Amino acid sequence: MPIIMDDTHQYAALLKFENIVHIEVNRKELWGPGSYISTLCIDDAEGDYFKVSLLLNSGDEVNITASKMIYSASE
Repeated sequence: MPIIMDDTHQYAALLKFENIVHIEVNRKELWGPGSYISTLCIDDAEGDYFKVSLLLNSGDEVNITASKMIYSASE
């Protein structure tokens, strides 16, 4: 999942998920260039899995259950 981080400057980053057992993306609004992540929550799931919930500024949610998440930045 490519993302753009905005710390002191914007830079490209990547969230990679491995062993995905569930993914859900609801689309309440059309996505344009203004799709921002408002919140990111990580919760335990069953076994060695965890659930990542991303809430976008449009109100849309992306829910992913996986065993591993890898963040990498390419500044």
